[in-house]
Amino acid sequence: MTFWQRHPALFYGLFVYLGACFAFHPTPSLLIPIVLLLYQIKWQKAVLALLICLAAYLFSQLRVQYPAGDQELISGTALVEITDVSQKVRYGAPCVKMKLKIHHLGDCVKNITCSMTWKDLATRPQSGFLYEVKGTLKRVQEEYYLFTPAKNAVWLKKESSFSLVEARLKAKMAFKKFLRGHLPPGEARSFLEGLSTGEFNDPILAENLRRFGLQHIMVVSGFHFSLLAACMALVLRIFFSWKISLILLLVVTSGYLLFLGAAPSVMRAFISVALLLVGKLLERQANGLNSLGMALAALIVYEPAFCFHLGFQLSFLATGAILLFYPLCDAFFVRFLPKRSTSAVLSMTHLDQIGYLFLVFFRKSWALGLAVNLLLFPMCLFAFHTFPLMGIIYNSFFPFLVGICLFLLFCACLLSFLPLVGALLFSLCHAFTEMTLTWVSYAPASFDKMLRVDEFSPWALILYLSLICFLGIYIYEKKKRDAETELFLNYV
Repeated sequence: MTFWQRHPALFYGLFVYLGACFAFHPTPSLLIPIVLLLYQIKWQKAVLALLICLAAYLFSQLRVQYPAGDQELISGTALVEITDVSQKVRYGAPCVKMKLKIHHLGDCVKNITCSMTWKDLATRPQSGFLYEVKGTLKRVQEEYYLFTPAKNAVWLKKESSFSLVEARLKAKMAFKKFLRGHLPPGEARSFLEGLSTGEFNDPILAENLRRFGLQHIMVVSGFHFSLLAACMALVLRIFFSWKISLILLLVVTSGYLLFLGAAPSVMRAFISVALLLVGKLLERQANGLNSLGMALAALIVYEPAFCFHLGFQLSFLATGAILLFYPLCDAFFVRFLPKRSTSAVLSMTHLDQIGYLFLVFFRKSWALGLAVNLLLFPMCLFAFHTFPLMGIIYNSFFPFLVGICLFLLFCACLLSFLPLVGALLFSLCHAFTEMTLTWVSYAPASFDKMLRVDEFSPWALILYLSLICFLGIYIYEKKKRDAETELFLNYV
């Protein structure tokens, strides 16, 4: 109860999410988290939470309409808007992948997102318009659709609409051209392009990352935004005051959001970083879990269909796991690798200090990995039916190496106007990235140890996630009360 009193935004944000889930898949298993959330909650807050859930349910049903469950193919004239364009490689040949929003297709489809592939970048329909086009909508997976225009279909412009898609595409192409002028071709350059733009076009590299559960590296997340904000903060503080630096950081991160596009993980990361910066501007301490709840509610209002988007689910689960379980996991590992006071560390020999820092790094890495996998392990079995066991080890160090790659790339791009310094930093970034990728590109086949399941029940997933989070909150609150009691006794 006290946990939810301190985190009201997360509490009500979860009910917004559950309301949207009920709108598209009204399964009784969703009652499990609702019952646990309302446990020991005052009736006034419980009524408000259920009203918010009902409002999200009605809003989602009015906003989005999916085809009936037995309809795999729907043909007709669709009102289409192009929401994103990216260059991809398909069957070894370059192509264009477009994300579409189907505003209407007959009477059975309204405001759903889908994808389509176009062969040539030059002949594709331009964004910034609502098109009327004949075609077929095909369900590929649950809530994932492909749109195929009819043969020789005419894309008839109905009205113009505001869009940054073309500007974003040109900006990404210009940035890739800039990198190609400073980095030699190869796997390292493809990796750096993908890290900075969110578009990975190397299928072999992508598969190597998936082998070790590192596919989250290919998705721009809070890790990227935080690193960008930290690097820019170091630069801006040299020239500007603290508050002006924060305002400029908001502008930079907003520009990065526009550059990347409105993917669920990108928007979640931006909202969290923006709330943190605004909190510092207002001299208020931002609460990570409350920020997560605000981002959750905001994204569902923006696009209710996000609630079943896998990237959306994984992003929020991973962030929630870090915020809730990381302190608990770190406290667990401290029992085996205890903390040392600053004076004790300074009294060590240099070799012992280096060894202690390495142990601290791995303790925190293992604590982070355990926290994340408490929630993502069953989610991976549910979504992919496999879990790479070596991913537990790789995720303890590989993201740190990737962070160094991004930092070196940022410094190289920032100082590229200095020929010698820029060239040296780009060479160092390329060499370090190549060294980092050897961990996945040349790993032996014996490392491919997978845990596989034929089926993972949605009931089991929801029950597990609900109970483990409830248990985590209970332990979190108990440790907080114990710490406050100990502090009070020491004060007395």
